[in-house]
Amino acid sequence: CNLFPITNLRYTLEGEDIDLCKKCFDAGCGYASFHGRDQSGAVQIGGKALRLGNNVQLTNSQARQMRAVPVEKAIVEQVEQVRRARLVAEVGSAPKNSSMDLQQQQQQLQTFTAPSQLPPSH
Repeated sequence: CNLFPITNLRYTLEGEDIDLCKKCFDAGCGYASFHGRDQSGAVQIGGKALRLGNNVQLTNSQARQMRAVPVEKAIVEQVEQVRRARLVAEVGSAPKNSSMDLQQQQQQLQTFTAPSQLPPSH
C-alpha cells in the first residue's frame, strides 16, 4: 500500500529488508494461512507478490515469522546498529601501532552502545 511513514507498529522479518503496516501484514497473513500448504509459495496482496529487499519474494512461511515492532523501538534499534557499525569500523581501521589498546577499545564500545546513550522511548 506504500504507507509512509508506518506509525505505531511495523511488521518486519529479522534479517530482511521488509516492513509492513498492520493492514498489509493482516492481508499477507490471511493469504499465507489460506495457502498454508505451500510453504514456499509467494505471499500476494492485491494480486502482487511481496518482495524482500533483495528482490526475492516473501514466502508464506516467512510471513508467519514476521514480528511486530513498535516504531519508536525500531528507530532506537537502528540508531544503535549504526553506532555499533561506525565504532567497529573506526576500531577496525585504527593503525596497528595505534595507542588505543584492546581494553580501551572495548570500554569505548561499551560506552558507545550503552542503553543510557540511546534516546528515551515513549
